[in-house]
Amino acid sequence: MLLAGIFSFLMPNDDAAQKVNYASYMMIVFTLIYLAGFAISHGPVLWIYLSEILPRRGLTLAVATNWIFVIIVVGLVPTMINGIGDNSKVGAGWTFIIFAILLTIVIILFYNNF
Repeated sequence: MLLAGIFSFLMPNDDAAQKVNYASYMMIVFTLIYLAGFAISHGPVLWIYLSEILPRRGLTLAVATNWIFVIIVVGLVPTMINGIGDNSKVGAGWTFIIFAILLTIVIILFYNNF
């Protein structure tokens, strides 16, 4: 995510440069790599863990919490992309960088617990 954010800053800001360049390709590639990594690692693990470990009431609460946070993230990302910076490319870069920093903090805080 951090690399996708950095590459978004390399994209040209003027209107004459509407052509697809190296940085925009790299943003797409890094986003797809992130999605593929999540789909084969943590994505399905959550649902298996919840159904096997937790009792029925705990499962309900955990699934509801998961969907609430998904709705929050899905609602915040377009606002962050459009609201940060002068144009959407700068907003997209800061959005990726903010999420990368938050993920790094979570990894540092919770890595020793497992």
